[in-house]
Amino acid sequence: MVLGETEILGQLKKAYEAALHHGHTGTRLNRAFQRAFNVAKQIRSGNQYSARQHFVGSVAVELAEKIFTRLQNREIMIVGAGDTGEKTARALLSRGHAICCFQRSTKRP
Repeated sequence: MVLGETEILGQLKKAYEAALHHGHTGTRLNRAFQRAFNVAKQIRSGNQYSARQHFVGSVAVELAEKIFTRLQNREIMIVGAGDTGEKTARALLSRGHAICCFQRSTKRP
């Protein structure tokens, strides 16, 4: 299980509910979302997944290091200064990567 996933799932549910309310979903999309929400619930409640917990930021950094073989001498941009952005920045810094951060407003959440 990836910690931070519940926040992303909450955002997805909110977006789906707005689309549903405005009539922008169909039968297939409704079924797909309901199935995804049910699977997410099963995963969160299953003990087999709780033993290996990671943060979204750490998982993203690990994946980036696998995909992009030369990150060491590059500056990595983090978009957003929320909780996930901060954890991603910490994961990058702990591995010796240079970062720069951008967000929509001048106020930090």
